[in-house]
Amino acid sequence: MPEHIRQEPKVLVSTENLTEQEWLAYRRRGIGGSDVAAILGISPFRTARDLYDDKLNIASVADDAGNWVALEMGLRDALYLLENSGLKVGVSGVGTVSQQSLTPGGKVRRGSYVHIELR
Repeated sequence: MPEHIRQEPKVLVSTENLTEQEWLAYRRRGIGGSDVAAILGISPFRTARDLYDDKLNIASVADDAGNWVALEMGLRDALYLLENSGLKVGVSGVGTVSQQSLTPGGKVRRGSYVHIELR
């Protein structure tokens, strides 16, 4: 059986002294490990469209990080987050999430009901 050889990662850019904006510019040049879940459609935080927009610098996901609805999250992502948090979910409309019945950042009890409106 062959002996496993540990490979060292190739450092393309040292991020040690970069500003956040410089780091983001380098990050937009390729696909990182955290981008893969969005590409596969299994990320609870980003959709493939979010990633596409971010890589092309069309829109920043961090524009309104305090309100996940502002990320124009798809219904599948919203349902995943809410149902896995123990909430009961009702939905109306078609498209991306535009409103929710719960206050963003507010305290929520398991079993509570949330209504999501899509546009």
